[in-house]
Amino acid sequence: MTKRSPINTRSTLARMSGFLVCTGVAVWITAQTQSIPQLSDKRKQFALYFQEASTEFPDKNTIDFDVSGSPVHGYSKSQNLEFAGQNMTGRIKQRTTGKDTAMHLERGTLTGNATVTVADDKGATTKFVGQKVSVEDDGESAKVTVPAAFTVTSSTQTESGQRVMTVTAKSGTFILKSLSKKDDNPLTSAIVVGPVTLRVDQKAASGKANLYTITGDRLTMRSEGDNKIVTLSGHVHVSSDTTSEDGGGFIGQMDVETAIATLDKANNMTKLSTKGAPGSGQLKEKSGG
Repeated sequence: MTKRSPINTRSTLARMSGFLVCTGVAVWITAQTQSIPQLSDKRKQFALYFQEASTEFPDKNTIDFDVSGSPVHGYSKSQNLEFAGQNMTGRIKQRTTGKDTAMHLERGTLTGNATVTVADDKGATTKFVGQKVSVEDDGESAKVTVPAAFTVTSSTQTESGQRVMTVTAKSGTFILKSLSKKDDNPLTSAIVVGPVTLRVDQKAASGKANLYTITGDRLTMRSEGDNKIVTLSGHVHVSSDTTSEDGGGFIGQMDVETAIATLDKANNMTKLSTKGAPGSGQLKEKSGG
């Protein structure tokens, strides 16, 4: 993109919010504050905050952008999406659903302390954190790609308190249903390269308990109804040291080559299958009646 001299921010944003701009024109904007959205739609369903930006307008419904800030941050309410980072490039599309017209993030790549948070229609959140995180949403399906070391945290509320699943690894690709579609189980599949650690903890008034931890070289996940089928392969270690009834039935330590766990909506481990050598383990009976 060609860098232009700074121009009046207020008049530029007014044209951008209504998409009243000349096709193909590139604009360089320098903003003085991040206290108000620098780019938003009329209904405040979408907002992007930044300090400097280069923008292009391929057509009346599209904005291609390259922005930076301390940090860049924003949201798309119709996509249940929040994002932040030091720099961001991407494309915004204006979409009409029924009588509603709003701006949507079609694609975006964040770098520098990047975070992307997706919420489902029940309020549960999945947060992707890394030095680089990319998100794409074409209206039919969505994809989050993390090409370097990252952490994904998924939080749900149960009767016992907050339950948190944490996945750490070296890279991963996650496929979701379109973020614009209201769904309480949006994640459909994932491929994660490790070493991988999957940990599920239960937070309650009485404290924090680790329900189970699984480590391995590689993780794949697919949805099956309301359940998730998670497969870890290569030097797999499975452990659970809690006697909580929420532990999903597994208490002990196990070393195998492959572990296949079935997780329900609340990330309870309802089934565990293992394969291969070296196979060793210790299962313990839950205490109490």
